[in-house]
Amino acid sequence: QGHEYTVYMSYVQLYMELIQDLLRSESENLQIRENEGGVFVSGVHQQEVQNITQCLHLLHLGDRNRPTAFTALNAHSSRSHAVIMLTVIKRRSVSGTGEAKIQRVGKLFLVDLAGSERLKKSKSTGLRASEGKSINLSLTTLGMCINARADPAATHVPFRDSKLTRLLQDFLGGNAKTSLLVVACDAAEHVDETLQSLQFGLRAMCVRTQVRF
Repeated sequence: QGHEYTVYMSYVQLYMELIQDLLRSESENLQIRENEGGVFVSGVHQQEVQNITQCLHLLHLGDRNRPTAFTALNAHSSRSHAVIMLTVIKRRSVSGTGEAKIQRVGKLFLVDLAGSERLKKSKSTGLRASEGKSINLSLTTLGMCINARADPAATHVPFRDSKLTRLLQDFLGGNAKTSLLVVACDAAEHVDETLQSLQFGLRAMCVRTQVRF
């Protein structure tokens, strides 16, 4: 009683180290900022949503703006990382004033990481090869950050080495609950990539996070 909640949804992609708003195609190079509330994407469109149907509509709208391409490994290969950002604002009514005061803000990020790929197997060339290299570099940096977070003796975590890890800093840095789902392939010809994915997940299990209110 006396509280109201507002939910906003944003949807961005990280393409070739550029942050692009999938709900506003004209916003092609958004910047990451930080304030007392944590890391955020400056200028990103925030759409108020009231139910799951509205969320799914925005998801489908954004997916139409997300690039995919044919490679030798995947006919519809994602060429970017995608991040759905849900912000929940809790307000408390101030008695006798008719105003509502912000009491707490919560964030939920749903991240779809593009898969790493070996150019020798994907047979990508030109732009496709550049996209693959950018994806691999950001995933390598993510692995370095996870390694550092899992090592009690580490004194530096390279969050700023990639926009992907910079954007996910709050969720890798400890003040969050974070889950990682590893998708692997059981085909024998991809055993090396599958092993690397499982090792990545194993390292991530060593990271400890704790929500601080």
